[in-house]
Amino acid sequence: LSVVVAAACHGAASSGGVSASLEPRPAPRMSTAFAAWEDVEASVGVQGVPWQVLDDRCKPGAGPGQSQGGWISDGQPILEVLRSDWETLARLNTTHIELAAHLDAIWEQARPCDFAGAKSEVDYDPRALAGSTLDSPGSVHIAVDCLHERGVQQDLLDPYSWNAGWNTEWTLQSRGRKLLIGGRNSSGGLVAYIKLFGFYEGGVDNAYRVDPSELVSMLTSDASAPPTGVLLSSDPLVSERSIEDDATRGVHVPWFVWLLSSVLLSLGIYLAWYNLRERHDRERSSKRAPSFTDEGDSGSPVPDDTASSQQPLVTGDSAGAWTDRPVSPPAAVKPGELTRPYRGSAADEWARLLATSRTERTPASSV
Repeated sequence: LSVVVAAACHGAASSGGVSASLEPRPAPRMSTAFAAWEDVEASVGVQGVPWQVLDDRCKPGAGPGQSQGGWISDGQPILEVLRSDWETLARLNTTHIELAAHLDAIWEQARPCDFAGAKSEVDYDPRALAGSTLDSPGSVHIAVDCLHERGVQQDLLDPYSWNAGWNTEWTLQSRGRKLLIGGRNSSGGLVAYIKLFGFYEGGVDNAYRVDPSELVSMLTSDASAPPTGVLLSSDPLVSERSIEDDATRGVHVPWFVWLLSSVLLSLGIYLAWYNLRERHDRERSSKRAPSFTDEGDSGSPVPDDTASSQQPLVTGDSAGAWTDRPVSPPAAVKPGELTRPYRGSAADEWARLLATSRTERTPASSV
């Protein structure tokens, strides 16, 4: 009897172990904020920001948290954009957390936005990431680039936090696929939104949208994929936009070069303004000064007839000050000789009046 009971207990334990091993594993968490799409639908927003507010911020504009081209360029509600991308990742059997981890690994390997030691090309193997679900044949050669902007893009969720914003964007390019990522790694920017709630931006004409299917294709491509430079999209708008993006990116200049250029430009504008002001002041001074052509018999300057008739009759010291200045006797002036308006200092005018009165009194006293 004891043997039968023991055998029965052993059989029950064995069947229990088999049933436990056949239990399905729990689904992996899709993002750090939401484990599954049902959690997104049941929520009222992300980190206390309502969906309606996020819809307004995703539109093109210059308001708090907005971007010039729009986080979602075609006006589609953010929940619809999220639903489409979440369904895409469910078909690809991966998670937003994993894709963000791959982007973080590429960022760490290339350090593209560092001013020293940045790499322009890396060979990244998705299989090296712990827990990777991507079916990659091996290392993928990726060209990496970074652009430092002069302005700062505000954060979508916390636009009033200066530390949450960024002024960088980096590019991944491999085998004809090109992805433009705003911000940094998951510490700030689009990769942080991918990891947090599965947001890759939206809009067909949005150059900053990272299509998750394109990202997975880039990381799982092999030698049979088309060579670099061949545009995979048949959409002429996408092809034309890719060409325009390459043509308008230009040469990437470090930030200190922009700063030095701005300082030199400001200095040049100031010097030009200063020289123009000095020239204007000299012209005004030359117009105010009396004009003389020659000297008379006594060495005193003779007024110029060609001077403008709009010059004041007396230009010099004030009426209460010029009488104290010593005046040398002028040369003899004949009556009627100085009938034109006299142009000179106040002292010269006084000397002229004295000389005129003397010449007019001399004939009368001799008689």
